[in-house]
Amino acid sequence: MSRPTQVQEEASGQPGESEDDTVRPPRSSVSEEHYPGNYIRVSSNSKANEDVGYHRSRISIASTILKDCAVVLLPLGILGVFIAVCFLDGDEATSESRHRWLNAITVLATLFPILFASIASRLLSETARWKLEKGSRIGTLEQLMGSRTFGSAAQNLVQFRTFLGLGLLVLWVFSLLGAQAILRVLTIRDHAYITHTNVLHFDKLSPSEFASVGTNVIGGPPMMDTIGSIYTSFIALPKAVKLQPMDIWSNVKIPVLDLQSQTSDWKVIPNKAEDFQYSSLVGIPVTYEGPRNTTFFLESSYIRLGCSTPLEVWGGKVKSSGTANITSEYLETHWDKEDLAFDRGGRVVKPPPNNTWHGWTPPYWPFEIALDRFVDPYWYNKSETPALLAGEVAMALKPARLLFRTPFLYDSSDSMQVICNVTQQYVESWINCTCSGTRQSCNVIAQRPSREKHAPEEISQLSFPHTFSLMSKILPTAAPITFNNYSFSVYYLKHPLLEIIPSTGSQRKPALLDLETDVFELRLSQLLNFLSISQDPLGFISQDHRIFSDPPQRNRTIVGNSTNPTEIYVVSSPWMVVCISFTVVLLAVGVLSVVATHYTYGPEILGYVSTTLRNSELIGLPPGTTWLDGLDLTRKIAQLRVKYGLAHERKDGELVVGIGPEDDVEEIRSFLACQKDE
Repeated sequence: MSRPTQVQEEASGQPGESEDDTVRPPRSSVSEEHYPGNYIRVSSNSKANEDVGYHRSRISIASTILKDCAVVLLPLGILGVFIAVCFLDGDEATSESRHRWLNAITVLATLFPILFASIASRLLSETARWKLEKGSRIGTLEQLMGSRTFGSAAQNLVQFRTFLGLGLLVLWVFSLLGAQAILRVLTIRDHAYITHTNVLHFDKLSPSEFASVGTNVIGGPPMMDTIGSIYTSFIALPKAVKLQPMDIWSNVKIPVLDLQSQTSDWKVIPNKAEDFQYSSLVGIPVTYEGPRNTTFFLESSYIRLGCSTPLEVWGGKVKSSGTANITSEYLETHWDKEDLAFDRGGRVVKPPPNNTWHGWTPPYWPFEIALDRFVDPYWYNKSETPALLAGEVAMALKPARLLFRTPFLYDSSDSMQVICNVTQQYVESWINCTCSGTRQSCNVIAQRPSREKHAPEEISQLSFPHTFSLMSKILPTAAPITFNNYSFSVYYLKHPLLEIIPSTGSQRKPALLDLETDVFELRLSQLLNFLSISQDPLGFISQDHRIFSDPPQRNRTIVGNSTNPTEIYVVSSPWMVVCISFTVVLLAVGVLSVVATHYTYGPEILGYVSTTLRNSELIGLPPGTTWLDGLDLTRKIAQLRVKYGLAHERKDGELVVGIGPEDDVEEIRSFLACQKDE
């Protein structure tokens, strides 16, 4: 008799055999004689029992519906977040929104790998279940069920070496790169919104304040005292304040442009104040609306001196040879009506003759200055500014010469004299103003020679006789005079930071004789430029610089660029493409998992421990559990204790090893120990 017949006979039972109380497997289960290749084919005419069917619990149905919704809606939600992030590009990042969006990105980057693993694992499990119902190779099922993490997918690729394994590994790469892409898709950087703003500043080439009044008015105590007080306060300022880019009234100080480079390009101003010099002790008043960061280009000018080597003059005669004989008779003691013609306001209407020294030289002054060349009366008016000659190019000019003379101590007939060429330097300054709260800080960051049309450099602010007459009167007496006829101005020329006050009680020669020429000319020009700016002392010390609007020709309005520093969102386009692509892949995986779930009709058995007990010849399961999902079956028999080991010996002498009740199965270790002892 063939083996299938024996199986059928054994399955039908032998007469006389009694049934024991052990729960046996269903009759359709494989018996001891069921060898590979020998199986019972179900007849096509057989009808299934009416009770046979896939009866799912309500919990299982609800769980499936929730999973279907989650695997579709969650990727759609992530995709919506990415679309919203795209619209953030360039928007201002406020403190509230920045905290909200950065937290959202961080949370999303954390959840994306978890969500991807959950959805991808479901797809692989449902695909294996569908393939199992349709019929599939064991290797395919093993790869699908065993590749539900990146590590296991890599391991299966090494073991099976199939294109399926490679595709599964690539699928898990999306999970790893997706989190990194999310973290890089949105960043925040500093940004400045630029707007145009009107900047009002004092025009140094505006009509001279000294030219608007007569000598009898300017010499009065009010203006002299005011300028003298301001002048002294600036000379006596501490070193740290003198090196600042702004004076004590927040006016912008203009550095001296280095002309040795002979270039019209921008020259960057060094960060260290010790590496450059300012053209004046005071700055130019500048104001604009609102506490904002602003940059602008300011046209300005300053007096520049080119001096010769100081000479010692004894009794009116030059001690060293090689220079013109300069004696006191050439330096007029005063300007009277014999030399100059004045109008009713005390203004000069007739110039002194050129090539002769003219200036105020009252007795016992600490020093005196004089000039030997002035403009023609044709250019006289009440403005007295070099701007009158702007654009004049066909004029044969020579620079005026400035004479500086300071007497030796206790003997005014012996003195030190220096002759300097006077020019007007025109520069364009790149100024940057920053605001910290309500405080404004400005400094010149670069300079270049002015490109606008100006008067010839030989015409300076000192070239107008009335203006110079007043400056030569104010400058020597602006600072206090010491008991030995020395002044703070001379101290400044020697030590501008006043770190060392020279002891002059027993010194006969002036302390200025050992000064280098370039140092002396710079410091003297700083004092002259101070007077040219501070002609209106109440104007340049005012916090509201709009005082220059009266008269309006004193100020100049320019357009600057105001910047409002803020933070903006920056969306990385490449990383955004990666994020959206990976999210679309995640959505596709979720949709496919839903389709695979609803195209399978059997219970979920793969991946559950309870699957090993189905149709087992060692354990009989409760009735009605054949069609249960793996998780539902596990809940039914959760308290059943099982063991893997030696179950019993078959008729042919082969040992049966499998999973059975804990008490009925012998441990493999114990069995092997017994075999060894025998």
